Amino acid sequence: MMSQKLPPEAGKMTSFQVFRDQLVIDKAIQLDIEGKYSTPEQIRAVKNDIFQELISNEKFHFHSSKSEITSELMYSDANLSYFKVGVKRNLKNISKGFSEDAKESSPNIIVVINNEPNVQKIAIQTNTNAFKSSNIVSHFNEETIDRKLKSKKLSFFVEPMFDKQEFWNMVEKYQKRIKKVTFDLISPNRPEVSKNLTVDLNLKQLYEDTGTLKTELELGTNEGKGI
Repeated sequence: MMSQKLPPEAGKMTSFQVFRDQLVIDKAIQLDIEGKYSTPEQIRAVKNDIFQELISNEKFHFHSSKSEITSELMYSDANLSYFKVGVKRNLKNISKGFSEDAKESSPNIIVVINNEPNVQKIAIQTNTNAFKSSNIVSHFNEETIDRKLKSKKLSFFVEPMFDKQEFWNMVEKYQKRIKKVTFDLISPNRPEVSKNLTVDLNLKQLYEDTGTLKTELELGTNEGKGI
């Protein structure tokens, strides 16, 4: 087991964007009867343990198809994992003689993953010198982990936290001018998520019946009208 380092100490003020992650059993994948887990129920019972074992391995690294990044596991315990993620950047300095001097830079951010079953959140530090948007980081986090969990019959999704009040404020601000609203909904895998769904939109049951992992819900109006 890796020698754990202390969590990063609090320094200057910084901000994080919080995302919610979900581990969903991929029912489209054929389960191996001879394997360690032969039923979806067995995988569901240990999915967070499988995830933690993956990301707490010192050989685990994030990968991006669009940027040259590096990552290092700085600290890990039963549910919390701290990563430092850096990206290679080429900076151009223009001298007084207008000649360009290219220098390499590796700005970095901190990514914190809370794998507590009733939490399942990812906090991504904001640093525009490294990444223009935290969404960029969440995307390659999702791609890396999802790819590595496929062999375990699991799919991994990362979505920004949904602010219900902010949504309704937006609806009120643009009342009667919104033509269409689209929601990308992930099949719930935690009780506190499932209990917030209405009977008419039972994503959990839809997942159980069909195995669908993501559902697109679109609300629209007749031509010339707004929501």
